[in-house]
Amino acid sequence: MSSHHRAGPLLSLLTALAAVAAGCGATTPTPSQGSAQVAAISPWPTAADYGTIRAAVAVRDTELFHPTSWRRKAFAASMALRMLLTVRMAAGSCAAYTAELYGNLRDLMDAYPGEDWRPLQRLVKAEPALVIACRRPPPLPAFSQGWDFRGGTALKAPGTPVV
Repeated sequence: MSSHHRAGPLLSLLTALAAVAAGCGATTPTPSQGSAQVAAISPWPTAADYGTIRAAVAVRDTELFHPTSWRRKAFAASMALRMLLTVRMAAGSCAAYTAELYGNLRDLMDAYPGEDWRPLQRLVKAEPALVIACRRPPPLPAFSQGWDFRGGTALKAPGTPVV
């Protein structure tokens, strides 16, 4: 097999990672927006951050569960780690999932020839899926806000203005 054919899958992986890295990640305020406004960091990722996490999960799963060379594992994991560094979230279940993903990618980045990946594969298979770990809780119904439904009666909660 010529080196041109071996470079094909690696080149496609590099192209995909570069495209994802360019299109995903957290947005940062520009100087024209002013620095006086500080937004609170949410425990839930933005759409761009979610896409970045999803891309990093895809890289981890591809490199961990499919036979590839240790060099490809290390390189792909290092690219995914760089993408993951752009994600900003407050503490919560999604941040814990992302930290675990970061650790998995670090393990892949430190790959060496002949390494046994079965323990990491078992660990990753036991983890919850991204959609479960980063699922937002459902919002409270508008009619229940400010009301106390304990005891089967609807009483206005103390300190809530009457509308």
